[in-house]
Amino acid sequence: MNLVNNVLMLLLLVYFSVYECARILTIIPTPSFSHQIATQPIWKELSLRGHQVTSLTTDPVNDPQLTNLTEIDIKFSNNIKKLMYSNHFQTYIDLYDILAISCDAQLERPLIQDLIKSENESFDLVITETTRPVYFAFAHKFNCPSIGITTLDTTPAIYSVLGNPTHPILYPDYWLSYSKDRSIFDRIFSVIHYVFIMIHDKFTLMPMYQGIMERHFGKDYPPLQQLIANMSVQLVNTDPIFRQIRPMTPGIIPIGGGLHRLPPEPLSNDLKRILDNANKGFIYFSLGSNVKSEFLHDERRNEILAAFAELPYTVIWKYGNNSIPNKPKNVLIYQWLPQISVLNHPNIKLFITHGGLQSVTEAIYAHVPMIGIPFFVDQFKNVQEMVDDGYGLHLGRENLEKGYMQRTILEAINNPKYRIKLKELTKLANDQPMTGLERAVWWIEYVLRHEGEIHLRSPTIDIPFYQHYFLDVIALLLVVFLGLLKVSLTILKLTLKFIFYSKRPKVFH
Repeated sequence: MNLVNNVLMLLLLVYFSVYECARILTIIPTPSFSHQIATQPIWKELSLRGHQVTSLTTDPVNDPQLTNLTEIDIKFSNNIKKLMYSNHFQTYIDLYDILAISCDAQLERPLIQDLIKSENESFDLVITETTRPVYFAFAHKFNCPSIGITTLDTTPAIYSVLGNPTHPILYPDYWLSYSKDRSIFDRIFSVIHYVFIMIHDKFTLMPMYQGIMERHFGKDYPPLQQLIANMSVQLVNTDPIFRQIRPMTPGIIPIGGGLHRLPPEPLSNDLKRILDNANKGFIYFSLGSNVKSEFLHDERRNEILAAFAELPYTVIWKYGNNSIPNKPKNVLIYQWLPQISVLNHPNIKLFITHGGLQSVTEAIYAHVPMIGIPFFVDQFKNVQEMVDDGYGLHLGRENLEKGYMQRTILEAINNPKYRIKLKELTKLANDQPMTGLERAVWWIEYVLRHEGEIHLRSPTIDIPFYQHYFLDVIALLLVVFLGLLKVSLTILKLTLKFIFYSKRPKVFH
C-alpha cells in the first residue's frame, strides 16, 4: 500500500511540475560578452527548474547538461561595425545607431525569421533586453506577457515610459560620472544631457526601431512605445549599496548584488602554479571584452610596462596578442582568463580594470581593491562610485605615466582601508532575504503565475500627458485667476470712478 501511495505521490509531483513549466523566449541581442554572462545564470536556473527556455544570444553557453535550454546563435553580430569614440553626444548617437543596425541584421537571420513567421510556435513569456525594444513585438505575436531586462541600470527614457520618476540632478544617467558633490556645471550638463537623450529617444531612436519592427513583423502591430509600456516587469542590474539610490515603482525590480555567475572555470595547471608561487602577491590587469588592451597607444603601453617592471608583484595581463614588445619578466600575458577564479585567488593584491559593471561586481564580492581606468559609457560612473564609496581609485587614461601609476598602485595595495571598506559594504549587500538571481527568478515565475502583472503598473502610464504635467490644472487656475483679476480690476475701476465722481464740485444752475 505504501508503495502505491509513493507512486501516486510521485506521479502527482511530476504532473504538477510539468503543468507549471513554461515556454520562455529570452533575447539578449547586445554583441558583448559582459551582457551575456550577466544574464546566463538566470536562463540556466529557469531551465533547471523545468522551464523550456529558448535563448537568442551572441555567446551560447553550449552546456549539454542544460537539456531545457535551446540557444539560437547570433554571434555574427560581434562583427558588425565597431564604435569609434568621439565627443559625448556623438558617441551616444553612434552607439545606439550601431545597436539598431545589429538588431536589424539579427532579425533577418533565418532562424529568427522562422520565429516571426511561425504559425504553430508558442511561448508563455518573452524576456528581452529593453535597450532593443523591437523585440517586445514577439510578446504581441505570441500573445504573452513580456519582461524587460538590462545588465546595467536602465535609461531615463525607459523609466519615463514605465511611469518611474526621473530627475537629471538626483538620478543622473549612467553615462555621467559625477561625484556625489556635483558642481553647478555638472548639474547644468546633466540637464542638457537629459534633454538631449529624451529628444533623441523620442524623435530618432523610437522611430528607427518602429521602422525596423514594421519591416520585419508587419504594420499591424501596436506602436512600439505601447509594447514597452505593456511589459509586466523591468529587471535592472543595480542595488542600493553600490549603485545610486532612486525611487522605483513596484514593477521595477533591482536584481544586482548576488546575481551569481555560472560556475567559475578552474584555473589551468600552469596558471594555478604561477599564482600559487606569487609569494609577494599578484596584480590582475584586464580591460574587459570590448576595450582591447592590444589597441593601447604604444606610448601608454610602454609607460604601463615600465611601471609594472619596478613593482615586486607578478602581473597577470589579459592581452589579445601572443606577445608584447618590451615586456618585463614579471608580466605574464594571457588571451583569456577565468576571471572569477583569478579574482578569488588568495594571493591577489589588486585588480586594474576598465570599470565594466560585471568586472567591478565580481571584484567587489571577492573583496579585491581596484584601480579603474574607464574608457566608455557606464565605466566612468562605475569608477567614480568606487572612489566615492572608498573601495577603489581612479586612474585616467591621461595619467598613465610611470611614476604616477606606481604610486596609485602602491596606495591601493598597501592601504588596508580599501579592502576593509569592501568587506563592510558586501556585508550590507549580502544581508537580504534573497540573492539577485533568486529575486529575478521569483519575479519571472510571478509573472508566469499571474499571466502578466499589470496590477502593479504605475498609474503614470495611463494618464494623459496634460494631466501628468498639470496642464489642465494650470489652465483652469489661470482662467480663474484671470477671471478674478478682470472682476477685481472692473470693481476697482468702478470704485475709483465713483470716488472721483463724488469728489467733483457740484455746479448749481
